[in-house]
Amino acid sequence: MCQSISPFTITKTINIGCTVVKAVDCMSDAPQWLPWALPQVESVQPLPFGQWLVKTPAGLAKLRPCYDATHGAAQYELLTANTTFRQVPVQLLATPSGCHLAITLTKPEQLNYEAFEASVQRATQELHILKLMLEQD
Repeated sequence: MCQSISPFTITKTINIGCTVVKAVDCMSDAPQWLPWALPQVESVQPLPFGQWLVKTPAGLAKLRPCYDATHGAAQYELLTANTTFRQVPVQLLATPSGCHLAITLTKPEQLNYEAFEASVQRATQELHILKLMLEQD
């Protein structure tokens, strides 16, 4: 796993032994996020227009994934009840052994550095879980 850091943004990358299409299919289905990206989520319910209502210990949030398997581009937006908005771009590139995934995390203004660093550490663990899930088939 590689990491690129700027004062407010961190990009995490990982190689995964599956196709870009398989990774996008998994990432575009919010209920499949529960084991890897949203382990703290209590429930996920579909909303209109490809959005999802997620219930977390901190309250409700709206998740809107936007994926394009053809170009390996992905992004998700998360809007919490206290109007915290996070936009997380993901890039997937085909490789001879599967795909390379890069996710960029930007520190929201209202989040302190310690909390941001903790979220980056969680993201690192979540990417490893995603890799295991996608490579088990």
